[in-house]
Amino acid sequence: MVKLMDGSMWSALEHFGFNLEHHWTFGANRDLELLKKVYEKNLEIGVDYITTNTYHFGSTLEEISERDKYEQYFENACHVLEQLAKPSKILGSVGTFATYFHDCSEYTGAFADLPNIQPKCNQYFRTIFEKFQNLSKIRHLIIETISTRMEVLEILKVLKDFPEFKIIFSFTLGKAGNLRHGENLAEVLEDFKNCEQVIGVGINCTDPSNILEGLQKIGCFQGEIFVYPNIGDNSFLASDKNHAEFVYDRDLVQSWILAGATVIGGCCGVKFKHLEQLKNLI
Repeated sequence: MVKLMDGSMWSALEHFGFNLEHHWTFGANRDLELLKKVYEKNLEIGVDYITTNTYHFGSTLEEISERDKYEQYFENACHVLEQLAKPSKILGSVGTFATYFHDCSEYTGAFADLPNIQPKCNQYFRTIFEKFQNLSKIRHLIIETISTRMEVLEILKVLKDFPEFKIIFSFTLGKAGNLRHGENLAEVLEDFKNCEQVIGVGINCTDPSNILEGLQKIGCFQGEIFVYPNIGDNSFLASDKNHAEFVYDRDLVQSWILAGATVIGGCCGVKFKHLEQLKNLI
């Protein structure tokens, strides 16, 4: 049975009237009631997996003077969800290293070409893992919008010091099912096939037309396979606009399932109404 994942956090926050700051969702964690509404709505729809609003925490790591505030925001995001959902449903969201640069480089992976960048990447993920370890009970993490092999290699190094964590790697892909930085997804997956802490792989923040080739490269991965693309491309929408109840393209979604997807949700632009429609298709 295919499972349902939540959708876009910024779309969910907009639904409840939050004034987004350049799509920076992390600031919403100051409002516990707002967080509760977002999480409760996802659970009401019936999602099987729900992510914490912690994706953009990494973008705050250089804000030394605001550290206490942002750590409290992080704790809020985790604690509110822990009060509402079973642990098996919760995935701690870890944003790509690109969030550290505030430059949308997750769509190119250009940061991987900076000199001596590996230690900084390593410390980025180590710091976030420590926050989940010390400020929450969440031990299943989904690392989202990975665009480079360099990130994968550094994460695997860090994981050795956090044996209690189980990890899902989710990649953003360009053409031909390759990572945005150009690496072949099938070759990248070889890096962690013997790591027992890796329990899932995924594709997110990706044009829907590039999903199928990515799934074919994932092949027979033994674990959950997540697909949660952006809503923006027209191929993600049903061609018959008269049937608004079918926003997701039924054939496209079924092609992902046949190619191995076990969990489907949404990334940028996917609203609650889209999740409700998707639920009827899977």
